[in-house]
Amino acid sequence: MRPSNLLAVPLLVLASCGRPGLAPIPSDRPLVIAHRGASGHRPEHTVAAYTLAVEMGADFIEPDLVSTKDGVLVARHENDIGGTTDVAEKFPDRKARKVIDGDTLTGWFTEDFTLAELRTLRAKERLPFRSHAYDGRYAIPTFDEVLALADSLGRARGRVVGVYPETKHPTYHRAIGLPLEEKLLAALQARGERVLRVKYGVDEDVCNGDHACMRLSGCPTLTLKDNPDPLKVDPVATVIDGCVGCGLCGENAHAATLCPSFYRAEVIQNPRWHERLIAALRSTVLRVLQPA
Repeated sequence: MRPSNLLAVPLLVLASCGRPGLAPIPSDRPLVIAHRGASGHRPEHTVAAYTLAVEMGADFIEPDLVSTKDGVLVARHENDIGGTTDVAEKFPDRKARKVIDGDTLTGWFTEDFTLAELRTLRAKERLPFRSHAYDGRYAIPTFDEVLALADSLGRARGRVVGVYPETKHPTYHRAIGLPLEEKLLAALQARGERVLRVKYGVDEDVCNGDHACMRLSGCPTLTLKDNPDPLKVDPVATVIDGCVGCGLCGENAHAATLCPSFYRAEVIQNPRWHERLIAALRSTVLRVLQPA
């Protein structure tokens, strides 16, 4: 696995969470996550595929996310849409050759099209042995439309329908100026969803400058920075903002009994009222305990 693929980590979202009158997703059985929707029955990553998956009993629908040229998140399994849409017929001159995460690919890529242009395309089944009866019927949905669909399907059925998004080729998208993560979080925050992100960090006062953690983990978000202590020469390890909370760096360090400097933090966006209250109480207690 290439290091860049470590960033393609799904973020669990309950699109109908916290709304009264909806039955929660059961916790006493395995979850049913519809990868790409009911992709064996309808063209993948379409409203029809997601809807059918929920009708068949899925707890979650799973949209893979890529970006358009104008920075809108859309649901496609890859940014190369040559095999899943009719783009070759409608935009034959847009065929391109690119290097994406180390692979040289030739096709039609979402980042070369505006949302308005993608709206003119229709999805098709990519695998020859599946039914092609629904080719040409369905548009490419945006992430906002997927969230709205999950909310609508949940209300219609009286139960929570979750969304399990996955960013595709995030390091590539960030390198071309179309980062995915910020747009994903902004879409959730705009809908008032509670978002929990796990991040890891390094306590600079505890880091001893050995850096064996970096040699073990191979994580691209674990790097070095200058030591903030003017009395210490060795640089300290640090975890940059690309951290997706997999915990590999900390697990390796602790397993080898190398370093206690790693810490785990939960960042909650759009917290519930009781979480705001707890955070306020903690801040008050810390202020009281700090010396004047």
